[in-house]
Amino acid sequence: MQQVIASPAVQGELFDSTSHLSSPEQLRDDLEKRGYVFIRGLFPLEELLNVRRDIAGVLQRNGWLDPAVDPMLALSGDGVGPYAESVHPEYAPVYDQIQHLESFHTLPHDPRLVQLFRDLFNGEPLVHPRHITRVVFPNAVEETTPPHQDYIYILGTKIH
Repeated sequence: MQQVIASPAVQGELFDSTSHLSSPEQLRDDLEKRGYVFIRGLFPLEELLNVRRDIAGVLQRNGWLDPAVDPMLALSGDGVGPYAESVHPEYAPVYDQIQHLESFHTLPHDPRLVQLFRDLFNGEPLVHPRHITRVVFPNAVEETTPPHQDYIYILGTKIH
């Protein structure tokens, strides 16, 4: 069993800010106090599952998922992985197929999400054009991305 290490800010039950969606000031206050906002139901579940289904479909068509299991579980097949773009030539073409999914690139532009960020940061958000997904296999823990902040790489608006 893999140990999960959580940030001290999110250990235990998350504070639910969903009721504050109609109050940008309260959302900003939640973010300031806790370092995060947790919103339930911003998207209908089926919309999120459609993106997952599209990505799982790419992985399934390329033999990266266990064929005996529902692809939506995204369980890797026997002998698959670890793959790292810099190590295995098979990784980049599959990742490229994910990058060609319209649903993967449409979701960040959804007006509900854009409005949430507009309210949180009291300004117009930039939907960054370089969308990234992480495809990591269970036996490749060393290839997972640890918690980090991308501001230094992409810049943008500082909160403080």
